[in-house]
Amino acid sequence: MYAKHRLRVLVVPLLLGLGAVMTACGPAARPAPAPQQAAPPPAPAPLPQTQPPATQTVPQVQTGPAPAAPMAPNNSQAAARQADRLSKAAASVAGVRKATVVVNNHAIYVGLDLNADVTGAQTNQVKRQVQERIKQQVGPQATVTVTADADTVRRLQQISAGIAAGRPVSSFADQLSEIGRRMMPNSR
Repeated sequence: MYAKHRLRVLVVPLLLGLGAVMTACGPAARPAPAPQQAAPPPAPAPLPQTQPPATQTVPQVQTGPAPAAPMAPNNSQAAARQADRLSKAAASVAGVRKATVVVNNHAIYVGLDLNADVTGAQTNQVKRQVQERIKQQVGPQATVTVTADADTVRRLQQISAGIAAGRPVSSFADQLSEIGRRMMPNSR
């Protein structure tokens, strides 16, 4: 009888201590961080002009290719404007019926709807031409991925419509990451 009592006296505190250690060392429950939305910067106030400048500047004529446009900040309106400009540039390539472009920082996703007569190796040639045209517009710092896969193009169209409706580009980050993994960029 004494042995059973002694065993209980040892086991019960041991189990209570072990239970306290297990619950105390668990991860603390913390609230999830609230999503942050970047507010567009306020427009600068126009400076009053007191007098016209004393010298006139002569406009310079540029003879070479157009300079690369700077990358737009990652807000919905700027990204939508840049995507619209780039989709027009991509659609101007021979063989492209329509182009959908989504801009996310320095990553540019291009979905192509090609003419019916473009097949096989011509598809890859058109995709390379579109990629080069986009790179000329945005410069070498951007990663440009181009696809003609119908499912991926449809997803890019849905994302583009969401951005045009005012949703932030960041709300599509997971989808764009998935598309980027599938499309394996051919950056030069």
